[in-house]
Amino acid sequence: MKGPCKIHFMDGAKDSLHQAASDIPGDAKVAIAGISRLIERLAEGIQLHSPEQFRKEAGLPNGRPFFAVRTRNGLRCYGWYSVKTPGTFVVSHFRYKKRGPLAKKDTQLVVSNFRRYENG
Repeated sequence: MKGPCKIHFMDGAKDSLHQAASDIPGDAKVAIAGISRLIERLAEGIQLHSPEQFRKEAGLPNGRPFFAVRTRNGLRCYGWYSVKTPGTFVVSHFRYKKRGPLAKKDTQLVVSNFRRYENG
């Protein structure tokens, strides 16, 4: 999606941000500020640098993808563009992950949140 969008945080998403940030070596406040800036840029419609900052991760039950907003220090925000509320990026949860493939538990959590939001 291009252009500005609203940001909706699923229940528990902000709690997962603080947990993920606490797992990062170094200053958690810096990590939170970095991911917050990227999410603000996404909301303002500013294109993030793909795939370093914004990357397609996997598919959702409706065939559309979900994405990871990523910082250099490994903090990630997983979410999708809503079909139920067009113009909204829904944040599922945050995770600290330096490298490696998408974890199955992250996919499962995004799909679970997707079903609750889009079908609820």
